[in-house]
Amino acid sequence: PSAIKDEGGEIISIPVKKILFSLIPFCLVLWMFANIFLADVSFNQGQASRRLGKLAAAEASFKEAAFLNFWEPSYHKEHSLVLAEMGVLEDSGVDLVQEAAGEAELAYQLNHQNSLTLKSLVRNYYLLARLNPKYETVLKTLAQKIMSLSPTDPQSYFEAAQVYSYFKDNQTAREFSRKALDLKTDYPEARELLQKLEKEKN
Repeated sequence: PSAIKDEGGEIISIPVKKILFSLIPFCLVLWMFANIFLADVSFNQGQASRRLGKLAAAEASFKEAAFLNFWEPSYHKEHSLVLAEMGVLEDSGVDLVQEAAGEAELAYQLNHQNSLTLKSLVRNYYLLARLNPKYETVLKTLAQKIMSLSPTDPQSYFEAAQVYSYFKDNQTAREFSRKALDLKTDYPEARELLQKLEKEKN
């Protein structure tokens, strides 16, 4: 330990290592909150860039936000979404699709029991399915998972009906539309979809 003299000339021992070690948790907490703040700044910059149609700048900002605060699923979700949007617009190859799918999977794993998080990923997988048909199965599985997490929510069944209708599985889409209407009789969107599907059946 270091030492200094007090006003009376007596030597006072200073346990430097103890002081330093006591500062470590404080510094870690400070670093963590700084990263959370900076991640939020990057995320907001990404949203602003996307609104302006600057997808490359948005992608860089969302990527930085996800790096700074890895445990926030919405950052990975938005990074995935902008990558998928770039993939659709640029008709790009495998790399963008794989990265977008990886980020979507991270968002899912970080909060896979939250139906709101999963609902927010539906659009991601719509775009991924346009880029690679194998994600059709993933999207259908996601819709099923959302319904299992919120079995009394009519919107979950309606959105599942939309998914199956998109992939021309009209029989399943009709079933989910009817379920949505069973839970909420005054649901014009679900009724309109069911009527459309019934016309196509006939």
